[in-house]
Amino acid sequence: MRSSLYAAIVAVIATLVPLADVASAQSSFEIQPIPSSTVQPGQSAVVTGTEGRGLRIRSGPAITHGIVTTANEGTTVQVIAGPVNDGTEDWYQLSIGAATSTSQPKTGWGIGKYLTPSNAVRAMSVEGRRTFLAKVTAYADGIGGVPMGARTFSGTRTRWGVVAVDPKVIPIGSALLIEGYDDTTFVAEDVGGAIKGETIDIWLPDPKEARTYGTQYRRVTIIREGPAR
Repeated sequence: MRSSLYAAIVAVIATLVPLADVASAQSSFEIQPIPSSTVQPGQSAVVTGTEGRGLRIRSGPAITHGIVTTANEGTTVQVIAGPVNDGTEDWYQLSIGAATSTSQPKTGWGIGKYLTPSNAVRAMSVEGRRTFLAKVTAYADGIGGVPMGARTFSGTRTRWGVVAVDPKVIPIGSALLIEGYDDTTFVAEDVGGAIKGETIDIWLPDPKEARTYGTQYRRVTIIREGPAR
């Protein structure tokens, strides 16, 4: 049973198309049963297969609705409800981000083919995946020569979940797990002159924390190789 589920998950991810929001709009919606290999309400999921474009989150379950926000590749979201089928795609209602003293999570609808259950992503890091002990450091906007509001080598904004890598070792666009960060799937989107070999530089939102992070050694698992490899 576990092997058949694993095969199903891999098959789904392998067939993801490049664009993250290509559904056709329909006037009526139909609630459909949720297969066990897809996301379900109440669980967390990871945005995958958007080729770095991110998943557009809309105010309703069709492309005719306005865009609320974009969930970046590798972002972990909470599934609230769904699926709602528009005749072409299954849409899920999602909560993105965490509550803070100044803001609340954003809620909207995203296409299900770009969502992989968090536990399934973890399960994919078994046999056949590259795993190695990496030197892990940290950086942040405003320190180490990185300007405030910087963009990564890939052209995306720096944010939690982005790591800088040596692209000769970890291709840009790769998704990876880092030991000790169980709730995050990282995406290799940045590079750095001092990052050579099996080294990972994690972007942190707090410059003070980045300064004191030091050098650590953690096990890294590549769960999806970037297109350059």
